Amino acid sequence: MQTNLLNLTFYSDDLGETMTIKAFFIRLLSDFWQQKEGFSSKRPYGNSYWERDVLACLVENKAFSATFDEDGNIDEYDSEAFDAFVLKEIIQKM
Repeated sequence: MQTNLLNLTFYSDDLGETMTIKAFFIRLLSDFWQQKEGFSSKRPYGNSYWERDVLACLVENKAFSATFDEDGNIDEYDSEAFDAFVLKEIIQKM
């Protein structure tokens, strides 16, 4: 893939700011490190679907595929493939 996925930007609803994918994962790791056992892996920023902004960014940039509902929101995607994609194409390249 030609685009450096780490440099793609998106607006994080949970964090209330625009950031790169790399900055998002650095922030996530930093929060995990600082909060230790108090870190909520299910809701690190208050919502259980915290990955949605990264997913939407990747779909908008045609790096990952998903189907959309009638309102234009992501409807269906392969969550196992998404996890594998993030691990291989983003995390391992940091």
